[in-house]
Amino acid sequence: MGNVPIAKYEEDRVFMICITIHWRDDPKPLKQICLVDVETAPDPDWVTVVCGNQTNLLKAFAFCWKAIMPDIQIRFNDSQYDWPFIIEKAKSLGILEWMYNHMSPEPSYIEEIIN
Repeated sequence: MGNVPIAKYEEDRVFMICITIHWRDDPKPLKQICLVDVETAPDPDWVTVVCGNQTNLLKAFAFCWKAIMPDIQIRFNDSQYDWPFIIEKAKSLGILEWMYNHMSPEPSYIEEIIN
């Protein structure tokens, strides 16, 4: 077993983000979206978006988030690992402010976001 990826290392990157959209209390998803950085085998149950690179993948995630505007967001291990990893990568790529402003109804500046 290897080590978990760490956002500060350039070689550790975001290569896939998957999103399922559900109506309240319904286990069957309304939509399943998989954002990937490279071509992958298609799955008829998922909308797969090939983004080409990590930056485009993170931007596509921001666009999906804005389109969905979830009331509730639930993920496995998200607050302890996923969100900090995404935020750190977006920051190192210089797109954190852009992502925040595309995901949030209230625009902000990088100084306010990281504080």
